Amino acid sequence: MKIIDKKSIKDIENCKITFLRIDPEDKKETIRKILEQLSDMSWIKRTMPPELKASMEAKVEPTVKFLEKQLNENNDGVITSKTGEYFVSELSRETIVNELKYKDIPLAELRKEKVSGNPGFDYHSENKDAVIIFGEAKYVAKQNAYGKALKQIVEFIKDRKDIKELSELRDFVSDEAIKNANIERKGYAIGFSSYNTKSEDLINNIKKSQYFNELTKYEEIIIVAVDVNG
Repeated sequence: MKIIDKKSIKDIENCKITFLRIDPEDKKETIRKILEQLSDMSWIKRTMPPELKASMEAKVEPTVKFLEKQLNENNDGVITSKTGEYFVSELSRETIVNELKYKDIPLAELRKEKVSGNPGFDYHSENKDAVIIFGEAKYVAKQNAYGKALKQIVEFIKDRKDIKELSELRDFVSDEAIKNANIERKGYAIGFSSYNTKSEDLINNIKKSQYFNELTKYEEIIIVAVDVNG
C-alpha cells in the first residue's frame, strides 16, 4: 500500500486531527501480506507472560483460521462486504502504526474470545501522549463509508464500550494510558472504504457530520480513507 494523502486539520482547537488516505495498490498482494501478518502470532510472546501464552494461542487460533478462510476466498483481489471491514481495519491499523509511529497492537478480532462479530472497536493504538486510540472500520461497496463509522463510534462511546475494553487492553497499553482513558483523555480513529471523492471534499463532508463534531471534544481524531475502487 502507499500513502496518497496526509493532512493535518488545524482549524479545530484542542483536538489533534489527521487525515490519511491510502491506496492498497495490488489488492491481491495486499491480501497476501495481511494473511502473512495474521499468521504471525509473535505478539503473544511479546505481550503475554509465559504461563498465559498457551491460553492466548488457544483463544486466537480459531479466529485466525476463520479470517484466513474469509480472505483466501477473496484472494483474487476482489474485496466484498464479507471481508471488507477486516481489510479496512487492518490497513487503517497499519497506517497509524507506520505513519504516525503509534503503538502496534493486534486487531481486536484476534484478541477477543469470540471467533467473529465482536461487538466493540475494531482496532486500537496508543499515541505518544499515552492516549489510547479506539478505531472503528466500515466498508460499504462503492461508497464512502465514513458516516457509518462515525455513527458507530458515537454509539459505542454512549454505551461506554471504550471504557469496558480497558481491562482487555491492559496487556497492550501503558498504565498511564488506562488512567487517561478513565478521565476522558481518549482518541478515535475512523477507517472507511473510499472511492473517487477528492480528499478535500471528504474532509469537508466529514467535518459537517454531527457525529464528527461530537468527537472533537476528545484528544485526537485520525481519519483513514482506504481507496477500494471496485
